[in-house]
Amino acid sequence: MFDSVRTRLTLWYASVLAVSLVAFALLVYYAAARIFYERQDESLRSTAETVASAYMQELEEEGSIDKANEVVLAQMVFPNRYVEVVDTEGRVVAQSSNLVGHPLTLSATTLNEARLRSVGFVVSRTLESESLGVRVAVVPLAKNYNNPFGFAVVAESLHVIEGGLRRLRRDFFAGVPLILLVASLGGYFLARKSLAPIALMNAQTQRITAENLSSRLDVTNPRDELGQLATTINALLARLDATFSEQQRFIADASHELRTPLAVLRGETEVALEQNRDAEDYKESLALIKDEAERLTRIVENLFILARQPVNQHSMMKEPLRLNEVCALGPSAGSAKRFAIASEWAAVRGQFQRRR
Repeated sequence: MFDSVRTRLTLWYASVLAVSLVAFALLVYYAAARIFYERQDESLRSTAETVASAYMQELEEEGSIDKANEVVLAQMVFPNRYVEVVDTEGRVVAQSSNLVGHPLTLSATTLNEARLRSVGFVVSRTLESESLGVRVAVVPLAKNYNNPFGFAVVAESLHVIEGGLRRLRRDFFAGVPLILLVASLGGYFLARKSLAPIALMNAQTQRITAENLSSRLDVTNPRDELGQLATTINALLARLDATFSEQQRFIADASHELRTPLAVLRGETEVALEQNRDAEDYKESLALIKDEAERLTRIVENLFILARQPVNQHSMMKEPLRLNEVCALGPSAGSAKRFAIASEWAAVRGQFQRRR
């Protein structure tokens, strides 16, 4: 399975996508958690400032701390939130009904932070009912933050944030694998579609043999990479076709050139052995056989020279030939030799011209 390019591309694509999705999910998760906590702090601060403002207003109107506590805590009810009013030392002055018997413990550092920065935040775990703890916002009651009358304290369970983060994690755990699966299937389909021309070229190349070297691959788009590859393969097939054709012509020409001296040798030998002859006749036959053997040797040497020549080399080997010596030979005694030299020169010249 892993030998398939489509499978390897799909696995690489799925791996890169999985790492990207996990990194993106982590970034989104931590960014969302930060936003959730910032929004909770801002909401708690707004609620604490509202409580402080209402408390000081009732205190100025009624002139009684007990009355202010009663009015504020009775009228200002916040679902899923805890409200408390403390003095400058952190002692509880008033608290909402859901905090009765479980006061929020505030450190001096938190109170100093609220006094200096107009608001302080801390996570408290004093409530046994809240396993994750509560987020607490502390705001001074008086406008004079350097000498506050007391502090308004508002707390909210961290389960509110944890519930939202839990839903976000559940969505990621369900969505990331689903997206990865869909993207992997799409990547496999795209890889298969992209590599389909290569499979087609492979099938077409397998059908090309020595008998049909003239066949060529289909080029759909010569401007893309696959089209350029098909064009290169077609050029290679054209060169192989030319070389193979040249080889066939070379073999045919070699067979043709070797047939003549071999026929002369065979014929002269048969004539010489047909009946008893005198020494002069045998000498003449042997001389003719010797000439034909020398001619055959030259043809073989020339064929070796042709075989070593590169196919695309356009140079021609030149060798001087004195035609007057050939023409000066007598018609009876030198006709065979004159024919041999002339035909050999013409054959060699024709072979080199074909090589060009």
